[in-house]
Amino acid sequence: MTLEKWKTYPEYQHYLLIANELNRAHNGIKINDLNRVTPALERAYELIDLTVPIIPKNKLREFLRLREKLGEIYINPTGQESLLKTIIKLLVSFSPQSWNLIHTSL
Repeated sequence: MTLEKWKTYPEYQHYLLIANELNRAHNGIKINDLNRVTPALERAYELIDLTVPIIPKNKLREFLRLREKLGEIYINPTGQESLLKTIIKLLVSFSPQSWNLIHTSL
């Protein structure tokens, strides 16, 4: 995905698309299939890196913290289900639209 294409999506969708990849990684961790975890985290990192230059400045610090925490999971994903689920929840909370879409569908 290019930055130009990424910019065409609304902000809330950025968070949802990243969360989708993180959810795939979470599911891989739950069933202990690390062959699913690494590619999903790598795709999430690609989307995160596309988001950094365009994220509102008031969210950048926390967004980068989430990125850093993902590094811990990437290095050692075993037993990190809880941390990853927390990261997903925090990520979708960056936008009221993404939060509402996730929580009204549950």
